[in-house]
Amino acid sequence: MRPVYHAKSDRFVSKAGELEKNGAARLAALKAADEEDYTRLRQAIAHLVMGLGGETTADTKSRIAEYEKVHGEITDAQLVEAIAAVLLTEAFNHKNLQPIDGRLANGMSVMAMAAHTGCNTVYGSTAPNNPHPYPWMNSLFQDGVTVGWLMGESFIVDHARRSVIPSASRTSCSCAKAIA
Repeated sequence: MRPVYHAKSDRFVSKAGELEKNGAARLAALKAADEEDYTRLRQAIAHLVMGLGGETTADTKSRIAEYEKVHGEITDAQLVEAIAAVLLTEAFNHKNLQPIDGRLANGMSVMAMAAHTGCNTVYGSTAPNNPHPYPWMNSLFQDGVTVGWLMGESFIVDHARRSVIPSASRTSCSCAKAIA
């Protein structure tokens, strides 16, 4: 799988370079064409990537307003820089993670596994004798999918900030396509 991850890393680096060159101009064009989409994209980036998100939309807007009182208005260049930084970090992670260990230097796992008990127990075991360096859980009650979803929920915010939002939004949202 390493060649696949390295190719994805190269695409992230390329996309980050394109964003740094053309992103601010595309955001300005989006703002002129559709202010509502522009505002939604701006808020999403501030919320998820720049760490200004709150518990509700009103809370997020309040946090953004407080940030802007202290630091000035968030510019299009800063929005582009935030997304490019996420893409470059993810590119680095795709090329430099050590699959043998499975953890980043800060202790975060790069994957997790949840499975129904059965044949897969031949290949792995339960804690504390688990040979895998990432979270692993076998379910006796055939609810591995549910448990896997719950494990995934714990990773969602981090993945959103590091890769999912920049990657998925550029292909699924008209406002993100404007800068991609």
